[in-house]
Amino acid sequence: LRDDLFDTAMIAYNLLSPDPENDILPRCLQQNIGVIGMTAVRSALSTNDLLEELIRKAKEEGRINDEAIESQRPLDWILDKDIPTLATAGYSYVLAEPAVCSVLSGTTNPDHLIENIRSALALPLSKEKRQKLQSIFRTPPNYEPWSTYNL
Repeated sequence: LRDDLFDTAMIAYNLLSPDPENDILPRCLQQNIGVIGMTAVRSALSTNDLLEELIRKAKEEGRINDEAIESQRPLDWILDKDIPTLATAGYSYVLAEPAVCSVLSGTTNPDHLIENIRSALALPLSKEKRQKLQSIFRTPPNYEPWSTYNL
């Protein structure tokens, strides 16, 4: 970004890893660099057992306050008639960011692709839900950010 050589940037960003909102996404927006969001929906948003394990480990490490989120079905509070699945929540969260112009969706299954498109067209999460996710999942001081590839 400092060299101002690029028109687009592909950035790992999702509702479990909102840290790019602190620095890189605002800089991209300011420099008119389009962001391609990658990792909007990872395994942890598709498989509840993986999500619960991720939350358990994060609580043990002190990354997440024990009272901040339930240990069982930890993100069900996001779901409603407009956001029926966690995959929908993932796409909705990333696509609501002004710097994000596009989001990657990897699949070889046509039905899964249609489901991903429907998710991408969903209404954005409410401001309150978005702020709650940010308060839970932003990397605490003195911690290394976690890799979205492990999610």
